[in-house]
Amino acid sequence: MATMKEDNLEEQEDPDILESTRAIRVENYASCRADEINTMVRALEGPRKGKRIFQRLPRHMRRRAMSHNVKRLPRSMRSQGQKEMNKSKPAQKRGGDNIDKEDGEPTKKKSRRHRRRPSNLRSEFNRRQRRFIWLETHLWHAKRFKMVDKWGHRIPLHSNEKGVRAAYRAVVKHCLMQDISYFGAVELVGTQEKILNVMNLITNRETGVNLSEERYLNGSHHGRTILYKDEKYPYEAIGPADFMWDPVEDSTSPLDGRTRQLWLWLHPACYDEAFEELKRVCSKDGTAGVVVNDLRADLVRFHFEGPLSHSVLVDALKISDVTCHPDASEERHWWENVYQDSNRLAAFQEQSTLWEGMSVEQTATDFDSNCILALTVRDPRHLLPKKRGQVSDPKKVERTKMSERMNSSCTWSPIWDQNVRKEVKTMQMSQHKINQMRSEQLVPGTPLSLGRQESRIPVVLLQNPGYQSLSGGKHHKAHFGILGYGAGWDVILPSGWGMEFWVAFYYRGARVGGIREASSSRRQKGAPEFPLDFPDTQSGKMYGVNLQSELETNYLKKPPAKRLNYSKVGTENPFIHPWWQLILYWENEIKQDEMDDEMKESLEKVELMEWNPSAKQIPSTERTNIFVLRNIQYLKQLQLHCVGKVFEKSKTLIPEVKRQLDKTEFGSMQTESAGETKTNIPPPLPSELLFNLKSSLVFVTMRMVNRGAPSIFAMICLPTEEDLNSLEENPSSPGPIEPKHTGLPTPRLAKESKSVKKLKTTKDECTGGDEIDGKGGQTKLDEEILDKLQMSSSECSSSTTNINCCSRTIIGYVTNGAHSFSTGVGGSVGLCSLVGLSKLLRQKLLHRNAVVLIRDANCHQYRYAYLNIQTSI
Repeated sequence: MATMKEDNLEEQEDPDILESTRAIRVENYASCRADEINTMVRALEGPRKGKRIFQRLPRHMRRRAMSHNVKRLPRSMRSQGQKEMNKSKPAQKRGGDNIDKEDGEPTKKKSRRHRRRPSNLRSEFNRRQRRFIWLETHLWHAKRFKMVDKWGHRIPLHSNEKGVRAAYRAVVKHCLMQDISYFGAVELVGTQEKILNVMNLITNRETGVNLSEERYLNGSHHGRTILYKDEKYPYEAIGPADFMWDPVEDSTSPLDGRTRQLWLWLHPACYDEAFEELKRVCSKDGTAGVVVNDLRADLVRFHFEGPLSHSVLVDALKISDVTCHPDASEERHWWENVYQDSNRLAAFQEQSTLWEGMSVEQTATDFDSNCILALTVRDPRHLLPKKRGQVSDPKKVERTKMSERMNSSCTWSPIWDQNVRKEVKTMQMSQHKINQMRSEQLVPGTPLSLGRQESRIPVVLLQNPGYQSLSGGKHHKAHFGILGYGAGWDVILPSGWGMEFWVAFYYRGARVGGIREASSSRRQKGAPEFPLDFPDTQSGKMYGVNLQSELETNYLKKPPAKRLNYSKVGTENPFIHPWWQLILYWENEIKQDEMDDEMKESLEKVELMEWNPSAKQIPSTERTNIFVLRNIQYLKQLQLHCVGKVFEKSKTLIPEVKRQLDKTEFGSMQTESAGETKTNIPPPLPSELLFNLKSSLVFVTMRMVNRGAPSIFAMICLPTEEDLNSLEENPSSPGPIEPKHTGLPTPRLAKESKSVKKLKTTKDECTGGDEIDGKGGQTKLDEEILDKLQMSSSECSSSTTNINCCSRTIIGYVTNGAHSFSTGVGGSVGLCSLVGLSKLLRQKLLHRNAVVLIRDANCHQYRYAYLNIQTSI
């Protein structure tokens, strides 16, 4: 044992072995230290994603000022910090304000004081309007509203303060004001005959409006029509247009050879398309010589709704003095040149007398529907109240009908003259000068008396009648709205005066709304909204495609566990309206219906003919296009078959309603067939006509029977006989329930895990990039499901499986729906196939209002709803 210990000690004490061991340890330590140093250097000097140089320091060494002061960094890191600061300088903007002119390098951002100078503000605002046009009231709205970029304009969406209910109260009890200056005006200048020839090519009288009526031609009323491509009616619609003729000064002379003007107000979504179509039509034989002008930069338009809208205008618009001063040494103003004509001065005096007597009128409904009134008013800045307040209701007195007091001279206005519009804008006194003159007043608050220096502004008022369908609530009929809801005025002003009048109206208590409030108001009235309710226009198709893309993107952003699987609730089109598939399905249904031999022979003959004798033959390639039915006569026939009693406990009709029904053709038909079953009800339209109109859609309004508030993309379905009997027995019935569907699993678009990425990288290297199915990745099944969910933005295929995707047959879709404040229940608007709607009216219960089933795209529950046909455009 002693010997072995001695050998080990000798071995341990060997100096060569100790030296070599020490050298190996030092070398290992040095290499480890070198690796640590290299790693630290790379961490400090090399780029790191998502972190700047001062963020790589230990927390106790970090300082807030390091982000903008390089001297706060350690000396060894200042060079790298300076490089990062140079890279992070303000980038070049579109206007080029942050670029040094000498070396082209980014310069420091200007101070706020510099940027807020008036000249710099104007240049900045002009730069920001290059992509989207601003309204004249943009700065006022931008501080109080949510703004959106739509149709080439920057438009207020909704107020940051109030909701839709507050806007509804304003329409019912007060006044709601909206800036609709994004609607553009097109001017047609030429002889009356040629202008009518142009409009006859792109409009049709079957829509219920004739531009050659006397009340339109003399300029005393405005109207609304639908524009189509040249002689393509009823296909290829462009969009709705509000029109107004220039007033006639001398009604005794003939109008055929006189130069006339026609203004068309168009939605910005279809403005360019309509403008190009008008220019093309005006270059044809028989219409040559008609000039088409763009007035989008010349006019401003405000929209008013509510019973106090008239009171707001009466209080804000004061008639100006247009007395001429022939001895004045100063330059004559536009109003002195215009009103030196005795006829025009007499028209102005009649307008002044009429406007002064209008203070006793209660609401805009006291006036003739769609009438026009012209005024020349004072600068509203000199008449502002000290505080914002509500205008009071005028006292109720005995009034005469305004249509009896108005004549053609009350509609004449200098605003139709382009030179007058230009001078009114350029001669406007600046707000700075007005404030300076106010400060020089001896008594503060004294109104300024400027005399001839005060501006005179021509304005035009357009009356809007509001909701016109009669309310049937007290007659046991379905109640779809309030008579006169939304009545008010539209005010047309020269450009440059929008903000001045806007503030004046706002100070009189008018509540301001955006496009969300406008959409809600149109839904309450049951009126179609452009472009959502116009699927037969290019604007409507593009709107649907953009909406689908937006909704699908938001849907796929959610994790799979948080997405609704629409296929399991029987919904195949949750983000788009498949109008084409709907039309194809009902076209096949009408062809498969049982018909006698005589009917078949007649249909074979009619199929070769055009359904509208007044229009030219439409090629067979275009006969497959869908269109919205706007023939006023056919719509009234359908509306007549829809009306009837509501479902309630009372089983008898009151005598007054019975007498009213007996007076109509439909009421007498029901009296004669009272003992017949509902299957014997004659169709609302002849079978031959229905066959020719099989590709048409009908705009409808719906009101829920009990609970429920439909939303967009909800399905309008045919009720079965059991559904109607269930509602007849129990008017409080909630409705049937859609059975559960097997469906497909929701697609998974989750991010790939690291293991999957490594596995995919390895396999890509080995197999050349073939796709794999791994955990967290997108499998082939997911791709198939996504392909199933993707809807084509163009015409759908001929497959009609989506109509049979649920237990009830679909006849239409909801385009806009929510809780209706005017009826107290859910309300919606939508479009239905004419063939499906005809089948609904044939199988409805006698003496009852037409009833449909509505089911939202995200639920199983069907709800009963009354259906009505709207004839307004």
